[in-house]
Amino acid sequence: MVALTVRTDPRVEVHLSYRSNWLRAAVLGANDGILSVSCLVLGVTGTPEAQVRDDPR
Repeated sequence: MVALTVRTDPRVEVHLSYRSNWLRAAVLGANDGILSVSCLVLGVTGTPEAQVRDDPR
């Protein structure tokens, strides 16, 4: 079994934007989920079958 080692140059600076992609993904994912659920709720409540009728048939 061969162990692979990765050597990094200590002079290379890793910018914060490369390390914080998880935060960006979480925010955009949450925004996408909120938008999808709200559109689904508005679509269901906007259908004529979901509205309450006054006259019983």
